[in-house]
Amino acid sequence: MNLPSRFSLNLLFSLVSLICLQNTCTAAEPKDEKIEPAQLEDWQKKGVEYARIMSQVKWTPVAEGMPRRKGTFEPGKEYTGVPYSSVKYIGRYIGFDIYLKTFLAAVENPHSVLYTENLYGKVANAECYYGKVCSSYTSYALQCGVWYVSRLHNPPYREGVSLVEPQTAQAAQVGDIIYTPPQPGSHVEIVTGITRNAEGKITHVRVEESRPLTTKSSNRSVSTFNSHLKARGRKLFRITDLDAWRGPNKAESFLFPNYEEDAKTPIINRVLLLDRGDWVPYFKDQKVKISIMDKDAQGVKSLVVKRGTKSSKKSISLGKASSNSHFPPAAITRHTAS
Repeated sequence: MNLPSRFSLNLLFSLVSLICLQNTCTAAEPKDEKIEPAQLEDWQKKGVEYARIMSQVKWTPVAEGMPRRKGTFEPGKEYTGVPYSSVKYIGRYIGFDIYLKTFLAAVENPHSVLYTENLYGKVANAECYYGKVCSSYTSYALQCGVWYVSRLHNPPYREGVSLVEPQTAQAAQVGDIIYTPPQPGSHVEIVTGITRNAEGKITHVRVEESRPLTTKSSNRSVSTFNSHLKARGRKLFRITDLDAWRGPNKAESFLFPNYEEDAKTPIINRVLLLDRGDWVPYFKDQKVKISIMDKDAQGVKSLVVKRGTKSSKKSISLGKASSNSHFPPAAITRHTAS
């Protein structure tokens, strides 16, 4: 599927859906926590695995200016989980429009769109150029080709999903979704873990979600989980038939998400860094900003650009490099994509 077509599909599904901000009580995960693999269907196991690709990834900004809710991400500080940003069609959703490794490559470049672009004021509920929101996060975990906004996760919009009874932690299962109706914005979370004691009673429910500042994982006690459900009109829903729930919107029908690539630890080119990160398409009329940094001090002397059968070579001067130095873009910084 070409990129313009994909953007059209994204526009079709990505209606404005503002997150309901909330305070969540988080408990330390018990050492004996189990996901009950014998009782899980294949799609549930994958859902847990895919959700955690995005919620457990670690990254560290290398420069000032990467926007976040009410400020910027702090350089040199390690963050866990991808940034929250409702990028719509202006920026890119991590996992759907770009690989996770594209985001991680852009993090390494202080001149990338992560540090030079700010969507605040341009797109509702957005800041960072690459990010996720609650609905794109759960849709990714539930193996959709294009995200369903939060209010489209439930009846009457979807088939193969029903209300859980009773609405308590003791009835929760891996793969269940928690829906918060609009007040003014809706929100959706996904259950990714169940802890039981020796008597088989549930003691904790692990819930994962995308919310400011990054995708979060919280292990909630029974009382905390039940109190959460009772507040703000929230409902616990269960997907009983994933194929019916997804309809024609199956991840395996698209190039993205690519879970195998997202799960890998990427090898990032720390000599030549592009403004949008690596492994990302550019339009023909779109400028490509190339930053030559030689962050690992390999002694880079020149940049060779090849177009078809022709190539050009440009000598560059970086000065004395070190592994933690951030150099400005070299003499050749812009090339039109072919």
